[in-house]
Amino acid sequence: MTQPSRQPLFEALHRHGVLDAERLTEADRLDCDQLIELCHQIAERMLAQRDRPKAVAEPPYQRLDQAMLASLERLCAHPATGAYAEELEQLGYWAVEAFARMHGALEKRRQLGLSVPVGEVVEGDVCLELVAVCCDILTLDGLPLANEVVDRYLEGCGDFEMMRLFDYAAVYYALRRAEEVVDQPLALRRYIETTIYIAEFRVPYLLLGVGVIGSGKSRFTQAAMRELAGIRVRSNVERQRLLDERAAAGLPVLGEYDPEITAETYARLAKITGALLEASYPVYIDATCLKREQRDLLRNEAQSRGLATLMVNFQADRATLEARISRRSNRRQERPEVAFKVLDEQLAQFEPFEEDERIHLIQLDTTARDANVTLVALIREHLRLS
Repeated sequence: MTQPSRQPLFEALHRHGVLDAERLTEADRLDCDQLIELCHQIAERMLAQRDRPKAVAEPPYQRLDQAMLASLERLCAHPATGAYAEELEQLGYWAVEAFARMHGALEKRRQLGLSVPVGEVVEGDVCLELVAVCCDILTLDGLPLANEVVDRYLEGCGDFEMMRLFDYAAVYYALRRAEEVVDQPLALRRYIETTIYIAEFRVPYLLLGVGVIGSGKSRFTQAAMRELAGIRVRSNVERQRLLDERAAAGLPVLGEYDPEITAETYARLAKITGALLEASYPVYIDATCLKREQRDLLRNEAQSRGLATLMVNFQADRATLEARISRRSNRRQERPEVAFKVLDEQLAQFEPFEEDERIHLIQLDTTARDANVTLVALIREHLRLS
């Protein structure tokens, strides 16, 4: 089947200021890896301008909910939206309830100085320009590329709490885009469908990756996140963030794998997991999770909220592990012997799964052909995802 042209997407990205004009001709020439690299570049660009969002000279709305309801009112009154009257009415109810639920999160972000004028809203948020970009990517291309941008952005800033308002803001931007294309029936339908998709309630879940260095857990959790939606949280990224914070605070220097740092890292992973689950996002944990207490700490965030947990044990034979480690070390111009030592330590530390854990466990051979496709299918089956 012929892939629809990505020209509308590239033009939208150019309007947002995250794609240079000379790249518009690349719309239908980039392969999958190049598109993912483009997503990473967009995320980096959004991170660079995170602290200086743009607002109109005199934003007409004080709060985001006022802007949302005004957009809904205008759309409902337009003759072209008659076929969507019921959907727009339901979105109105959803908007009121959703804003009430995230009031506490908005207040907390205001106190942290993250509430700033953006676009048409005085009390906006530093993440809103990212949301606007991702809304267009989702509508014009689909979930995988939008997920890729969000994944890289969160990895860069660690602002996982922003996901508490992400869906609400995304619905608002989809409505505003619907207003802009209200006289274009196909485009109007696509943006209305985006609002319905985002506002639809989905039960979140926790996917807990378990595996030693070189087992493929990072690559496969990323593939699952890209296809199924949700947020990936990586232990090595959060561990480094902790180390950087300690250095900035002038605290004593500790080794990367010092027990204290490891404990703090898993505590942070648990805190992030809880926040994301409360925001109704599936969570994909990319960590070794070798010890029972580490797995229990994370599983408790889902179980205490009555949500499902699925553990995936990423497996590969010793020769494959060493080959993958060697390739990665060569790319980084590092000595593989150091990583081999880490592998030996991790294999020795692994605590086998107990009976109650096996109920929620998938064993995945990452050397098998199309293992990433198998993983996505198994997740859908075990969690009964459509």
